[in-house]
This record gives sequence, C-alpha cells and structure tokens, in this order.
Amino acid sequence: MSIFALPFGVPNTTRQVVAGAGATTLVTVASNAPSAFVVGILVVNNTGGALTPVLDLYDGTTAFIIRDNTSIADQAREVVTLPEFIQMRPGDVLRITGGTGLSVFVSTVTPQISKAGAQ
Repeated sequence: MSIFALPFGVPNTTRQVVAGAGATTLVTVASNAPSAFVVGILVVNNTGGALTPVLDLYDGTTAFIIRDNTSIADQAREVVTLPEFIQMRPGDVLRITGGTGLSVFVSTVTPQISKAGAQ
C-alpha cells in the first residue's frame, strides 16, 4: 500500500505529450488488474495552432467517445468534463486521437482491496 493511498484507493497521474495523429494510449488497465477510475483529465495546447482532439475509452471492440473533436485554441487548456468519474474495466484503454503536440494529464484512482483481519 502506498503512503499516498486514499481511503478508497491509490491515486495516480499519467502525463504524456501526444506524438502522432493516430490513436495514442494514455492509460491501460491490464486484463488481470482491478478496475481503475478516471477522475480528471487536463488537456493543454501549446503547439502554435488550434487542435481538435478526440478522447475515447476503447474496450477492444468499441470506442466510446468521451470528448469529441471540438477545437482547443493555441495557448489554451481544457479540463475535460466528466460525470464525477469514468470506470475503466480490465482490458480498457483510454486514448487520444488528433492532438499531436498536446500535453495530457490523466488522474486515476485504483481501488484497494481490503484484507479484513490481516495482521
């Protein structure tokens, strides 16, 4: 258990600069791991021009759109509006497409399984 654990799980922030126009993986939940909860996404554009990224949650078959291709101006940032959180199940992938040069920060929480009676 991390010293930074919350009562309901361990927080983590992933940060990445998007390198290509195709789908870029931001967060993956391993198929043998517990679910993770996306609690925040910050997208920052410092590229010199407006970009229109799409964020989706991909389950291996279907891409569920989280943010459509609305433009983000140069020198702007956007906190992606979430319905409190998005559950990522084992095997799910959070991706961004069409945002070459964007800086993306994703905050997740991985639940911790209580071991009642453990010493």
